[in-house]
Amino acid sequence: MASMEVLEVLNSGDVCSSWRAACAQFCRLHLHAKPNPPPCLLHARAADGAAAIYSPSTGATFPCRGGGFAVAGSAHGWVFAVDNATANPFLFNPLTGARTALPPLATLERVKGTSLNADGTVVYDVDHWRPTSAATAAMGVEPVTARRARDWMFRRAAISAAGVVLLVHMPHGEASYARPGDERWTSLSSVLESVSVCPVSGVVHNNGNGLFYLMCQGGAIFSVDLAGPAPTARPVSYKMRELRPSYRHTFYLVFRGEELLLVTRHLRLSRPRAGEKDVSTTDIWIEKVAVGQPSPEMLPGIGDDYALFLGHNEPMCLPVKDYPMLRPNCAYLADDSEQHFLPITWGDVGIWDFSSGRMHKFGSELQPWMDERPPIWITPSLY
Repeated sequence: MASMEVLEVLNSGDVCSSWRAACAQFCRLHLHAKPNPPPCLLHARAADGAAAIYSPSTGATFPCRGGGFAVAGSAHGWVFAVDNATANPFLFNPLTGARTALPPLATLERVKGTSLNADGTVVYDVDHWRPTSAATAAMGVEPVTARRARDWMFRRAAISAAGVVLLVHMPHGEASYARPGDERWTSLSSVLESVSVCPVSGVVHNNGNGLFYLMCQGGAIFSVDLAGPAPTARPVSYKMRELRPSYRHTFYLVFRGEELLLVTRHLRLSRPRAGEKDVSTTDIWIEKVAVGQPSPEMLPGIGDDYALFLGHNEPMCLPVKDYPMLRPNCAYLADDSEQHFLPITWGDVGIWDFSSGRMHKFGSELQPWMDERPPIWITPSLY
């Protein structure tokens, strides 16, 4: 089994009782399958809403063994998801079904209380106001149902290999973090005020130095160190234009090796039929961020040695020498446009070729996606 792909190991357990026992023993001993499994798409099937995992490298589809759907991020085999009834977040492994608890939504700084309405729905009192004095601190508190919170509250999440989660959330693009075992989310608002007062729009974790990197709509990019006794933030760069998603672009931070890149995904809206919206990627810009330089260097693509993965996942840039099944100088895309065009039909999924400037769609058997849940890239892992 050590020579098999991760998905093949799990699938082998369905062959017969002997294989099932061997697969269980393999996982119990924490043995490792073939290294560098290529990313796969976790999606909801249009036919029945069941979760499935699609491998673009092989064209195969596998059942999802975990419940829930991602809403804000995925990394290291874990997906950030929420409970449908309460909107409380958790991490889960869609291959094995394993779950890791996260602090409940009610412990975010902006959530001031919870209650149940007449039909038993959980309601959160969310403070939308930016208080300037004690007298106005209670203004702007509005009820938000669990269903709305599930789709609206959580915007981006970066997950470290150690299980630390840095969450970008509403109502004003704040950032909070939680370490494994924490009972509450810890707000970074007071820390980030020293480097930027603008809403945070993107986040990525650097496995090399252990730092998180955040980007705000005002153009600032800064690092956050959560390893010490108290969080610290340091400016990295300032781009001389505002990174506002309302311009119908989606922005990402991603590391290519140790190089920090700013990726801009340009989107176009079309209305093929009454009541429907289709969104498509029209271009992708990649800029190399240099420390202390206000004008990042524009690059022609991700490079012949790399492949890029963009969507609700934590952005990934993978070396094709370690992943020979991937197309070089291409971006593998999943839908990531709900903040601009809701409601839409999820169809902006495929491979963007930087050399030709064109999108290549995946097989037609995957379409249509369920409109309620966008597909998301995951990194297959048994543990």
